[in-house]
Amino acid sequence: MGKIITVRISEISPGEKGFSENKLTDIIQAKDSKITLPPPPVREFEGRLVNLDGRHRIIYRCLRGKSDIRVYLANHPRDYINLTSYKNILYRDTNAHILFRWDGAIYTARSLNFRGYNDHFNFLQTTHEFLKDEKRCRERLGLLN
Repeated sequence: MGKIITVRISEISPGEKGFSENKLTDIIQAKDSKITLPPPPVREFEGRLVNLDGRHRIIYRCLRGKSDIRVYLANHPRDYINLTSYKNILYRDTNAHILFRWDGAIYTARSLNFRGYNDHFNFLQTTHEFLKDEKRCRERLGLLN
């Protein structure tokens, strides 16, 4: 059975490609509404953690300047998170992603070749300048109150 642990973001290698402003908007809106989101699932591989789902939740933590994150450490492809306590329907596919990305995330992590999410986030900031600070990001996403 997997477990929820707190790790440094720099210890997680990105196992997913891509970035979506819409997904990040969903994360920010959920957090602003005090909705508890499930921890991103990760797996261990060759002494590193690789994310299986939840890259925008990790990016959100980086954007906020946080250095750690709670993750679900899965031990095998069918080691699912108990999602009954999480009300947001956006994350109902999290367990399917554990299964379907179990092996592919390793390939993706190797092909991206970032040492950790801090490096990946720094790269994203070069291609998406608005990620350089939270206020600019909220302006870009139309989320300023």
